Amino acid sequence: MYSEFKVIDIGHKGYSIDKALVELEVAVSDCIFSEKTRVIKIIHGHGTGALKKGVREWCGFQEGRFQAVVNGEDYSLFNPTAASMR
Repeated sequence: MYSEFKVIDIGHKGYSIDKALVELEVAVSDCIFSEKTRVIKIIHGHGTGALKKGVREWCGFQEGRFQAVVNGEDYSLFNPTAASMR
């Protein structure tokens, strides 16, 4: 059933925020449709932080679509939400 770990890199393609979020939506929909992906790691890069903000806002609007969202700086072996997804 669920076993796949998917990495979606939208931060290193030079996309605008809007284009990156469209690509993210398509990639996440593909993961959900495949019914094989348990964890999705989204790479938004560094830069100005605008894409990071856009991705986090997008995730916030996806209520019920994800079991949990763990920001990279909060992820650790000891984070209870991250541990429950293993």
